[in-house]
Amino acid sequence: MPALGLILLLVQVGFAVHAVRTGRAYWWIGIIMFLPVAGCAVYFFAELLPEITRSRAARQAVRDVKTLIDPERDYRAAVDRFAETDTVETRSQLAAECLNLKRYQEAVDLYRGALTGHYAHDPHLMLRLAEAQYLNGAPDAAAQTLEELRARNPGFDSAEGHLLYARSLEGAQRMSDALREYAALAVYYPGEEARARHALLLIRTGEIDQAREVFRELIRKVERAPGHYGRAEREWYNLARQHVSG
Repeated sequence: MPALGLILLLVQVGFAVHAVRTGRAYWWIGIIMFLPVAGCAVYFFAELLPEITRSRAARQAVRDVKTLIDPERDYRAAVDRFAETDTVETRSQLAAECLNLKRYQEAVDLYRGALTGHYAHDPHLMLRLAEAQYLNGAPDAAAQTLEELRARNPGFDSAEGHLLYARSLEGAQRMSDALREYAALAVYYPGEEARARHALLLIRTGEIDQAREVFRELIRKVERAPGHYGRAEREWYNLARQHVSG
């Protein structure tokens, strides 16, 4: 079983290196090297597994599995917290779970209920309300909420909120306003979605040549950027290439 022996040797070396680099007691190296199978098993369960389960990525992976098995688990917990104590925090937490489950009207109602008293014009709650309204098929209501947000909180900035506003204007058929907002967004938005949506709306309004120039600028920006940026923006880059070459 030479292949199995090689794999075991690699595991031993890997565990030993991990023990040294992370400052474990040196006797672990002896256990790992002189008791290959049992030593590696003991080291994994005693040292590695607790470390893995404490990591943020591991915790998120566990949460993702639990959500896959029981999608409404967090929703039910939020319902129980809200039933026990009706506060802005428990309302907004329940509303967020409603969004995750695509219960958009329920989320709208909960966010509206949270916007009271000291939180009547809270920009973060108003932004989430607008998101729920948009997803619920009411882009005109979402645009109005975001306009009120801006009027009540002139110092509040959110690139995602600005993108939602542009998309809401487009959904409400306020095309010239949407084009203006997309153009403003493209200057500072951290990614290419705003630029791509601007070009798509230009196509919808018959400005084909201008749309292609926007797409070309998107392509130039991605191709000049570091590789990680290109990978993150691949969806919009591929979309731009299709429209420029088409």
